[in-house]
Amino acid sequence: MQALIRDIQLARHNIEMVFYIWQPGGMADSVAESLMAAARRGVHCRLMLDSAGSVAFFRSPWAAMMRNAGIEVVEALKVNLMRVFLRRMDLRQHRKMVMIDNYIAYTGSMNMVDPRYFKQDSGVGQWIDLMARMEGPVATSMGIVYSCDWEIETGKRILPPPPDVNIMPFEEASGHTIHTIASGPGFPEDLIHQALLTAAYAAKEHLIMTTPYFVPSDDLLHAICTAAQRGVDVSIILPRKNDSLLVGWASRAFFTELLAAGVKIYQFEGGLLHTKSVLVDGELSLVGPSTWICAACGSTSRLPWSSMTPVLAAIWRRFRMIISLARACWMPVSG
Repeated sequence: MQALIRDIQLARHNIEMVFYIWQPGGMADSVAESLMAAARRGVHCRLMLDSAGSVAFFRSPWAAMMRNAGIEVVEALKVNLMRVFLRRMDLRQHRKMVMIDNYIAYTGSMNMVDPRYFKQDSGVGQWIDLMARMEGPVATSMGIVYSCDWEIETGKRILPPPPDVNIMPFEEASGHTIHTIASGPGFPEDLIHQALLTAAYAAKEHLIMTTPYFVPSDDLLHAICTAAQRGVDVSIILPRKNDSLLVGWASRAFFTELLAAGVKIYQFEGGLLHTKSVLVDGELSLVGPSTWICAACGSTSRLPWSSMTPVLAAIWRRFRMIISLARACWMPVSG
């Protein structure tokens, strides 16, 4: 979070944030203080939080404090007894994004919580997340998704400026491409599911997946097993302890078929592995929450691990760290 706080402190024009959970306490309060300071010096700040996920925030003094500082705070998909019969309560705002000055963007699996304090009574340890920091045109595309959500909630249109009038000039091409893939109201169905299927079928050498909640569709399960059966080194890393007992046991229902196909299954023991990510052949990485994926692609030719782009190399180092804290509790079935 230190990098995010630094970027907020350097913001000059606008900051947009959206999270499923904002839990007051620890570093989250430091982010809030930095955001309020930015608003006071004239930076246009918008904050959108899910009503159910951020209930602790909206019951705390922070919401009023932020509004008094000049921040536009929106409670997305409000939850109350009257609305139970009027709208789906299972439709939540799960995006986790930050955009600064239409140039810097963050996305990943991290909620605005301090892992040292968040859900410490659940017995699963600290939550382990991955948040990607990006610069360039990707911030504009993420801003468009944000503006769509904002308009749905408030009725106000806040489309970001077109690329040719960005506040800060974009750097020259860095040799890799980043795509944004969004889901939810207003977007085509199954985009993220199709992206995961494409990644699994495209794998030629390595396919590594991390997720706390592994309950794949039949199509995705088939794609993963097919990859392993054609010789791809497939690894799935799950947390040893899960905050959802039901999902933890549901995941195990797929292990027999996965192991029979040659998939390696690891248990992460360093806390609750909340990271949702996929790495394919050192050429493609999918990172994000369940409703948002940022895809970082290398060149069209296959790349050895030593020739990854900086973005993919950083993600690969993260995977190696995760694997080092995991143990192979279930290995492929031989014979």
